[in-house]
Amino acid sequence: MINFYKHKIFLKSFLKLDVKKDIQKFVALVNQATLKEGPFAPEKVLVLLPHCLQKADCLYKITYDMGNCRECQRCPIGILKAFARFKRLNIAVAAGGTAARRIVQKIKPEVVLAVACEWDLFLGINDISVPAVGLLNLRPKGPCFETLVELDKLYSYINQLVW
Repeated sequence: MINFYKHKIFLKSFLKLDVKKDIQKFVALVNQATLKEGPFAPEKVLVLLPHCLQKADCLYKITYDMGNCRECQRCPIGILKAFARFKRLNIAVAAGGTAARRIVQKIKPEVVLAVACEWDLFLGINDISVPAVGLLNLRPKGPCFETLVELDKLYSYINQLVW
């Protein structure tokens, strides 16, 4: 069923048709399959976040170094950074698909929990060679600008992935 949606999405995108709902179904199916593979050791999990979760006016840019985050709690980055440290998870921020793939190659996790928009999530899940769980970001101010993540869902996925 996952491959059916993958092919359907590529075909519909080629025809310039809306694929948003198809990607959401694809991600849900991938998530189900990946969650059945767990649990995983915390240090083998990578939480991969988009840089657009950061507040635009933040002085401490995390685009290439999440260590710059001061955990002020104004955006989800600091909250998730502290949570990942507490759970002993790997966590990183990517500025796009190429950066995300590089991070996965460098860290070599057994599973990735990725937050992104539909298309980036779809492409990312297909581009990496490890199981993935995807969570769509929320875009109340439009794409790629001060996006949000459903923290309850993210925590739930982490609790299901980690032993």
